Amino acid sequence: MLRCCPTGGGFVFFRRLDFGAAKGVGPPPLCRSLPAANTLSVQRCTHLVAMCLDYVEVLDFLRCAGIGEGPYAPPPVATVPHMRGGPEALRPYGPIKADQVALHGKGHWELSDFLEPELNMPYREPEVLRFQGTGGPIASFVNEDTCELQALCRIWDRSGLLGITAGPLPDRLLTRVFAAFKAPGKQRQIGDRRGQNSLESQLTGPSRFLPTGPQLCLLTVPRNRCLVGSVTDRRDFYTQAKVTPQRQESNAIGPAMSLACFRGTRAYDEWVGQAHALASRRAVAGLDAPRPALGVLDEQLVHPTFAALLQGDAGGVEFATAAHEGLLLRFGCLQPHGRLQGKHHVDREGPWQGLIIDDFFCLATEAATHVPGDPSVSSACVDRAKEAYQAYQILGSDDKDILSQRCLRVAGAEIDSSPETVREGATLVAYPADKRLSLAAASVRAATLPALSEELVSILSGSWVSCLLYRRCLMSVLDGLFGLGKKAPAEVPNGSALRPLSRKVAGELQILAVLAPFISTNVSASPTGEVCATDASLKKGAVVATRVPEDAALDLWLSSDFKGSPVRLDGRPVGSKDPSPNEASKAVEDLGCLEEEVCGPIGTAPKPLACAYDCLVVGPGSQAIVDEAKRWGLTPSPAIDFHRSSEYDLASPHLREWLVHLVSSRVVKSAILWPACASFSPCFGGSIGFSRRRSPSDPRPRDQRGAATCLAVMLAAARAGVPAVLLQPATSGMSKLAAWGSLAGRAGCYDYELRVGPGLRLRLLSCHMPVLHIRSPPAGVNSEDVRWLPHVNEALCSSFLSLFASGQGQPATCEAGRQGLHNVAVNDLLIAAPWVPKAVWTFSRPMHIKIFVL
Repeated sequence: MLRCCPTGGGFVFFRRLDFGAAKGVGPPPLCRSLPAANTLSVQRCTHLVAMCLDYVEVLDFLRCAGIGEGPYAPPPVATVPHMRGGPEALRPYGPIKADQVALHGKGHWELSDFLEPELNMPYREPEVLRFQGTGGPIASFVNEDTCELQALCRIWDRSGLLGITAGPLPDRLLTRVFAAFKAPGKQRQIGDRRGQNSLESQLTGPSRFLPTGPQLCLLTVPRNRCLVGSVTDRRDFYTQAKVTPQRQESNAIGPAMSLACFRGTRAYDEWVGQAHALASRRAVAGLDAPRPALGVLDEQLVHPTFAALLQGDAGGVEFATAAHEGLLLRFGCLQPHGRLQGKHHVDREGPWQGLIIDDFFCLATEAATHVPGDPSVSSACVDRAKEAYQAYQILGSDDKDILSQRCLRVAGAEIDSSPETVREGATLVAYPADKRLSLAAASVRAATLPALSEELVSILSGSWVSCLLYRRCLMSVLDGLFGLGKKAPAEVPNGSALRPLSRKVAGELQILAVLAPFISTNVSASPTGEVCATDASLKKGAVVATRVPEDAALDLWLSSDFKGSPVRLDGRPVGSKDPSPNEASKAVEDLGCLEEEVCGPIGTAPKPLACAYDCLVVGPGSQAIVDEAKRWGLTPSPAIDFHRSSEYDLASPHLREWLVHLVSSRVVKSAILWPACASFSPCFGGSIGFSRRRSPSDPRPRDQRGAATCLAVMLAAARAGVPAVLLQPATSGMSKLAAWGSLAGRAGCYDYELRVGPGLRLRLLSCHMPVLHIRSPPAGVNSEDVRWLPHVNEALCSSFLSLFASGQGQPATCEAGRQGLHNVAVNDLLIAAPWVPKAVWTFSRPMHIKIFVL
């Protein structure tokens, strides 16, 4: 059945399957790919090649054990060893080989120009993501080939992507570069950044909304039209991203090597030039710093760094996707109507556009007479996207572009809208046919064995699940197969346990193999006007139905994957019934299991959300406040101080946007702002207020822009209800600014002076927090003594802890309800529609209520 076109009685069988085939003689469109089974593109199905090798391993082991391959032979209890050798595709990861690395980007695209504030600052300065770490595993450099690494670094240098940083650094702060199989004789470089990733908090970005292949099953194509698609992708997208020096240093590569290893590279010349320039500046300043000898420099241990986004960076997919999205939005692509996003509603009418990291695609309906390659709505959309790429010189693979095609692959799905298929009233979306039929052939062979290895079962079951997502009702075929797969990491790394294969489970594989040609969705099928609802008790189950208009049925179908907030039909609040003691105990147990599933095994710390600080600490010299906050058990931000990082310049727009975003969106619980005050001192020329820059060396413009940033953050805090305080010396002219006075007049804001020591008073502007009180400083402390600072810091931390304990300053963690029709339309339908029983039955034996409902 898998390799022959059906004839005679076979057509009757196919028509009975009722997959939307037109009346008349000939196979239904879902079988159209059957004759192509002899020309499968197996080289592109790496997991299927692995499946075949696992099958050979099992078969070879059974034969060596003296057991035939018949289905009824008694299987032994043993471990199947892995075979050595095999195709290169089955060894996807290995040591880097510099001469096989494909590198096209030069790190020239200013990616940060297209990032929103919540991602822009973490991209520019990775320190804002740092926390104490999860304690997870790190890369090992014991067997690293430094010769290959040096050759790779010279390839980077030719593209302007090589940097150098001082070493040696701890292994947890280093990246190991290894290779991933790309094509025969070609490798893709990947960075093992497990150490750095374990120290960086969790980013929330657009990757959670990437469209998937099964989502295309929700498209709606009228029967008299066809679906036409266009796809374009970017070449070596990550390596085209320009990074800041701070992010480049986070891509430090191990192990450490002497600087002499990089002689002859531009990075070496820049490093030596910077060392000599620093020595010259120190000599001019009168410091004893002789010019370093070149030989002394060459002996220094350093690390190479990669000056672009490195695959393996936990936040890389968020940065790349968000910047790509921002670029396309700027040029009129990815508009809300018709955009395909995961966990979002699919519009009933196109054109539909989607973005998957570096791939952009567009699908639209056209007349049934459309000729592939002719201009279309989808090709015009892709042309507009390519104008954006051309404007910013972002490289692409034009030879791989798909333009105005009726049969194509998008997001892992295969679309068949060929003239023959459309004439029969169908447009099909399915798992690629070559993979389906290869999977069917492998499953039939596996079903003939008396036992299978756990690895082979895991590959088979995972592949079938991916395939069945395009026809979910057939998921009911799978049952016992899941029980034979791997449930934990293999105890033997070079082998897999052998599991007996019962004829019942083998039958599941055989049934799926027979149905493989039909596992697809016809997106031209009209929605049925009948809506069914099911429910069950511990004794009985029932199905009821009602008739609805076609438009309403389509809306219900498009929103069927969304789960809104629960709504009770009796009008009582959700959760109004108190659980019994047994139910509460069971809920605690379930919560513990869920926590272990999400956070990992006990002993591994979970990652916090990025930038969710207890207190945001801003200003020069604010490291003392950060240290005090940690002593009190708070989670502060890093000290936002220009002297620590050039990205912490309060005068820069990107930092201002980030600070205001954190406060206005209530990501942080509180804020402490202590901007530079020298320019507002009466001793500084008597100038108070904002002024234009007078000379490059004049610090007043920078300080004034920093003060404007802090006042903007205070305004955002006052509006968002976030406790915040801005501190200045009482003599500072900042308190005389109109913006300060405007904030002081707002409800919940206070402007007052505070004595912190003999002859030293502070001016505070606070919002949503009580007046600060400071205990008396030690005797003999004057305004020049820094020992008064701990008392201020201690009072601030104590005040914030009191606020947090009272429930104030909590971050806004609740997400808006998901878009869909479950909350309103479905419940209105349940209440108002005239329902008619379709079937009622009594259960023969007790089982779990969830099984009855299903």
